[in-house]
Amino acid sequence: MCRHDGHRVSQATVLRLLRDGGLLLEASYQRERRRLAARRKAAFATEPTGPNQVRQLDFSEFETTGGGTWRFAGCRDYWSKYELGWHISPTANQHDAVAAIELAIREAQSLAGKPLAELARHAEDYRRDDNTVRPHEALAWNRPHDVHTGAADPLVPNFPQPENLPIA
Repeated sequence: MCRHDGHRVSQATVLRLLRDGGLLLEASYQRERRRLAARRKAAFATEPTGPNQVRQLDFSEFETTGGGTWRFAGCRDYWSKYELGWHISPTANQHDAVAAIELAIREAQSLAGKPLAELARHAEDYRRDDNTVRPHEALAWNRPHDVHTGAADPLVPNFPQPENLPIA
């Protein structure tokens, strides 16, 4: 742009001006981005293998030419990167986060073709069975409800006697 305006400047001068103005990415920028991505992946005990397992909520700030600032709160599916809507506001507080989540729920319902409450009933049935019916290997084959209420010890199996089941 300087040359376009008739000024003769060297590349070193342009580089120095851009650096002083904070307009250059540091040489280690990509390396740091990769490290951050690796740390985000390490946060999962098991990596998501499909959609609707993990969601991300993020706020982004955009300045207008008039000096104002708008904040976008977006919720996205971690695995597919599908955006579930953006809530736009001049603030970035808990109310905006809740509004973004409610918007994401409505979008998820329209994608599923049925209310999430109906899907939640199935999830509640699974949760109830998982906590009260199914024994867990990590709890010495005790049920989570029994361990949580103190009726069973998570380190001591709760088998009164060995049980041999008939083969088909």
